Amino acid sequence: MNARQCSSQGPESCATDDRRETVRRSGHLAGIDYVEVYPDRLNLCVHFFGSLPTSLGPDNVVIEGGERIRGIRVLRAEFDRHDDGDTCLRVTVDRVGDFSRYCICLVAVDAPPATCPPPPSCEIDGSTVPMPVDDKHSVRCSFDPLPPSPMTRPVPAGIDPRYACADFSFRIDCPSDLDCAEQCGCDEGDDMPPAPAIDYLARDFTSFKRLMLDRMSATMPAWREQHLPDIGITLVELFAYAADQYSYTLDAVATEAYLGTAQHRISIRRHARLLDYRLHEGCNARTWITLDTRQDLVGDNALLLADLRFATMPAQSTGMVAGLVDFEQLTASADMVIFEPIDLRGDGKVELYAAHSLIHFHTWGNRGCCLPKGATRATLRNGEKDTGGQALQLKAGDVLILEEISGADSGRPADADRRKRHAVRLIRTELSVDPLDDTPLLEVAWGRVDALPFSLCLSARTAAPDCQWVEVAVVRGNVVLVDHGETVYEQDDSWVVGSESMQGCCECDGSVADMLSVVLPLSMTLGRGGITHGEKAAVNSLDAQGLLQQDPRDAVPQIMLDMAPASTAATVWNDRYDWLAVPDLLASMASDLHLVAEFDDDGWARLRFGDDQSGRRPTPGERFRARYRVGNGRIGNVGADAIVMMGVRGRSFPGLELGVRNPLAARGGTDPEPVADAKRFAPHAYGRKAERAIVAGDYADIAAADARLDGAHAELVWTGSGYEAVVALDPLAAGGQDTALPEQTLSVLEVVRRIGHDLRCVPVHEVPLILALDVCVLPDYLRAEVSVAVSDMLSSRRLAGGTLGLFHPDRLSFGQDIYVSTLVAAVQALEGVAHVRVTRFGRADADTTGAAASLDQGVIAIACDEIPVLDADVNFPERGTLALSVEGGR
Repeated sequence: MNARQCSSQGPESCATDDRRETVRRSGHLAGIDYVEVYPDRLNLCVHFFGSLPTSLGPDNVVIEGGERIRGIRVLRAEFDRHDDGDTCLRVTVDRVGDFSRYCICLVAVDAPPATCPPPPSCEIDGSTVPMPVDDKHSVRCSFDPLPPSPMTRPVPAGIDPRYACADFSFRIDCPSDLDCAEQCGCDEGDDMPPAPAIDYLARDFTSFKRLMLDRMSATMPAWREQHLPDIGITLVELFAYAADQYSYTLDAVATEAYLGTAQHRISIRRHARLLDYRLHEGCNARTWITLDTRQDLVGDNALLLADLRFATMPAQSTGMVAGLVDFEQLTASADMVIFEPIDLRGDGKVELYAAHSLIHFHTWGNRGCCLPKGATRATLRNGEKDTGGQALQLKAGDVLILEEISGADSGRPADADRRKRHAVRLIRTELSVDPLDDTPLLEVAWGRVDALPFSLCLSARTAAPDCQWVEVAVVRGNVVLVDHGETVYEQDDSWVVGSESMQGCCECDGSVADMLSVVLPLSMTLGRGGITHGEKAAVNSLDAQGLLQQDPRDAVPQIMLDMAPASTAATVWNDRYDWLAVPDLLASMASDLHLVAEFDDDGWARLRFGDDQSGRRPTPGERFRARYRVGNGRIGNVGADAIVMMGVRGRSFPGLELGVRNPLAARGGTDPEPVADAKRFAPHAYGRKAERAIVAGDYADIAAADARLDGAHAELVWTGSGYEAVVALDPLAAGGQDTALPEQTLSVLEVVRRIGHDLRCVPVHEVPLILALDVCVLPDYLRAEVSVAVSDMLSSRRLAGGTLGLFHPDRLSFGQDIYVSTLVAAVQALEGVAHVRVTRFGRADADTTGAAASLDQGVIAIACDEIPVLDADVNFPERGTLALSVEGGR
């Protein structure tokens, strides 16, 4: 154990021990370094520093100290060489000491014997007795003086008197050993004035001023304040003001330290993030723009997306017209909303074709045609037969907008239903020709997600007296995806990383101290508020609807920084803008050029950088400039046909007529989340999203999170050597037969599966049903119409108006029992039904007894891994059958 120097150290206390190193280098002196206590506590090993003494014996070793056990004698002392090459003086004593500290000293042989002070004694009634005594007698105690200090004793030759003693403890587990902090420096003594009384209730300017004046009256009784301009009063008020600011800071820190009491948006955002809840700052809106041109702009004449800007018509539109306008005129204002294009092709360009401005459907010579609801393909005219060649340049990935342009009854454009506009993204195109008249055609197809949500009439005969055939719907090309926000550039001379030099410590006499350079934190606040937030567009998405959807919690601020390296010469910018904003730095690597934008209560963006562990830290001398977008929230949700102006930077198009419009309303714009919502929902957000699958229900919940699924069921099956998670998927009817869905679900579950579990996707276990009804129709209703209404109600189809039949796949899920009362109530509620009676009701795979039991019990039990089906298709009776007996009516 390390031992401290004891009484031989001297009365003074020093901050350094330079003499030890001097003795070590002397070549002829040694001192006690430390004392090691062996486990038996009867053997001590005294270690030395410096030149090892040649001869020491038991008579040269003295052990002093102790409270209950004193007068410990040394029996043997001899040098012992350890296996590590260290040599120590091994001292054997006659007994083990108590829990107090002892002092071992080296003395010369001819020195006077060391005597320990006797215990205190008391004289009682003329007799001397040891302590303690009771309090019944007259006591007069006397204490013998301590023996001479070891500094006054001769020490053996070769031993430095300063290090001839060292203290130690026989009990290495003594609690006092834990409190052995060395004291350095000098004691200040007892002459310090008493500490002032502090009123901890003083927390504001007035109370601090009163406290200081009271203190000054006690320390400076001759001073009397006279008037406010007095220098004393002025200083007191300055100090009171500073104390008031510090007090406010302490209160603010304590308030902002907890989610429940925090008031500032930045503090609440950080607290919520620790609870796995992301306070969002809103999201910008997106929509589709169609450009109507009479001139092709392709190849070298193609427009650069970075040079385009779109805007709504301001309320005060003096001197401004729709169409192509000066780029500089399109600046965000209180009554003008700016939109900028999104690059879906990846080349930064948009090519415009005159033939794509207005595309007609081809109905093969038929009239009164409609595209049904759910349609995923159409035939388009690819120019006229006498023009020669193909006019349309559509390909997979292009977006078209199907639009009703006139009323089906009147034929007037003003009567067109503005709700019948739909954007689709092509997944396949195929050239063809009408063999009847050689009209060039183009067959186009789009995905199921973009399936037509309504029935679109292509042509219709107007009402009398005109009775003319008119074109009702057309297709718009030259479609560009735009989102709300205006790009601005900002540069500030204060956006430079500073540093501070600090003097290093002096290690030794005459040494040169290092100059340390400390990087100062860079504080950047952007000059404009309302920073645009948005998700990165999924350019690989096969549907147009998915490109408009954004989650505000996944949206990131559209902020990029350009950096100029530290240099004494002129500033040279990289022009890369490669510093990107991310939601947080938790996943950032040390070299990532990432930053975090934190928004205060007024909406100003404060930028925060990494620390060379999570994100790169800027180095001293580096400068920054910003490129960001302004425009966010619900203000971007403009209506259809509101965006009518376009500006092109740096180019002019004399004679070019260009029409700009957004057939569909912008959507997705969301305002920043209120802090009250975050404080309410954040405490319950931790662990809300399952990221590990432990039990069977976890596999089902994680798989069912896929938007293409209506539900999922999972079971853990013992295979003989381990458990296998068997997952059944119930896809939505609109998704069709997605062959990639099982494989993609397995890849998601593989990441979260429990170690030792295998995975397997199996088909859904469908249970066909048998249902037979007797329906009585009221006398005033047609029997055939009521029969159709009952068939529709009990079908697996999507009905008019968007409602679903009772046995539609999206209404049925795993383990959902079928009750006869539900069926009877639904049919009985139909208009014209007088009475309904169920005659057959059961599972198709059950015997006659089981079917009768289901009817008697009024319920068909469905297991947790089964889904009931009733398609009522005579071609596929194995998918359920429906028999109706309709009587009455007319």
